[in-house]
Amino acid sequence: FVLKHGKFRHLREVAEYPNSLRPVAADSSGEVAGLIREMLTQVVAAHETSLTLGPLRSVHIGCDEVWCLGQGQQTRAVLEAKCWSVTEAALDHMATAARIARECRPGATVLVWDDMMREASVDQIRARLLDTLVQPVVWIYVEQLSLGPGLLQRYTDLWGKGAVWGGSAWR
Repeated sequence: FVLKHGKFRHLREVAEYPNSLRPVAADSSGEVAGLIREMLTQVVAAHETSLTLGPLRSVHIGCDEVWCLGQGQQTRAVLEAKCWSVTEAALDHMATAARIARECRPGATVLVWDDMMREASVDQIRARLLDTLVQPVVWIYVEQLSLGPGLLQRYTDLWGKGAVWGGSAWR
């Protein structure tokens, strides 16, 4: 939503799409990381003061459905310079956002949608320490949750039993 505002429009991955933030690695100004920090600070503060359940124990940072990732000029330059795939750029951004979330709410479990890491290898996920920074939430737009062969086992191998979340939506 924030990318619909003119003040933040320049931080979009693609100018026409207000749903995708440019990855942190493609932002030399630090504005993307600053925006993530400010949003997370506000979310944590709002929940900490209004919840009667006690301290916030988890925070979901999204990081999903960035299908235009790699189409922005700055991101393409980073992909080329670092010899990264789009998946690697997504993982790098996810790890940075997770670290910021942990700074904003120490001790909280950081949850992320899993779709942008489904194609990642175990080594790619571990290289960015995502197996220690986040817990994945598998989400599929179907009536019954169905996963690709080996996906749940790979996630369980990475995160352990009880640390992989799931859900489905059917309209």
